[in-house]
Amino acid sequence: MANEPDAQKREAETETQNTDSAPKRNVSQAEHEAEVTDANQQEANSTTTQTEPPPAAPNRFRKVVGRTINWLKCKVREPNMAEWMMVLFTVVIAGATIAYTEFARRQWRVMAGQLAEMKTGGADTHALADWAKAQTRAWVSAEVKISGPITLDARGAELRFSVKIVNTGRSPAFRVDIWPKVINQQNPVIRREQLEICGRNPDGTGRPMSNKVFWGGTLFPGADETHYYALTVIPKELANSNEFDGYFKGRFMPGILGCVDYAIDPTGERHQTFFSYTLMTVVAPGKNDFSRIGENIPLDKVVTFRDWQHGSGAN
Repeated sequence: MANEPDAQKREAETETQNTDSAPKRNVSQAEHEAEVTDANQQEANSTTTQTEPPPAAPNRFRKVVGRTINWLKCKVREPNMAEWMMVLFTVVIAGATIAYTEFARRQWRVMAGQLAEMKTGGADTHALADWAKAQTRAWVSAEVKISGPITLDARGAELRFSVKIVNTGRSPAFRVDIWPKVINQQNPVIRREQLEICGRNPDGTGRPMSNKVFWGGTLFPGADETHYYALTVIPKELANSNEFDGYFKGRFMPGILGCVDYAIDPTGERHQTFFSYTLMTVVAPGKNDFSRIGENIPLDKVVTFRDWQHGSGAN
């Protein structure tokens, strides 16, 4: 019986201790849970911060690079090796394409510069070749001289003259031929007639007629030949004087024109030397005049002038 009070007392103290310690244990657990919650929240915030996309790049290129890097990181984490290898090959091909594009651009610039130099050099080479050809090809000169009196009859006015040709070049002239004609200088289309007789168009461009000439002699460098002609100014040509009034009516001015046609090489490239001469009558010492229709003109009264401005030249 004596031990009952002691037992009750011990039970009371134990209950008191339990009462005092329970709140303390509960407070410590709550704090622990709060700390754990805060740590999880911080870790979640850290994870969220790491997975958020990077801020906008200042330019489009940086955006593309950033997205590509993030995409590659994601692919690296994946266990699919085949896809990763495909990504790697794609990147390598893209880099090679960019490098080749830059190389091609620079190469194009170099080629463009070389092309310009080639064009300039080609033009210079062509000009030099033309110059060298002109120095070595055949050149034929022509000189006309009156060899007889001018006689007039029903057939017209007959002129006797000679044409002396000389090869002043350094190569032979092939298939040389002379195309002369006599006219009344009052003819309004003198130049056109000369071009036509020489096988050329009125605008000066070549016609195929002269290129189809397969006859003619060969004139070597330094050689000369003299050809004699007797041609007549037809009555139709003499009648051109009737279109004039006053002093020129019933008068005419004979003219000799034409060209020497020749090839500078056996392939047939043809060239011409043009000549044109005007004939007048000496009526007094130092005075020349038109010739009268119906009157013969002695040889010593005929004077010849070379027309340097119209109808002379070479090509």
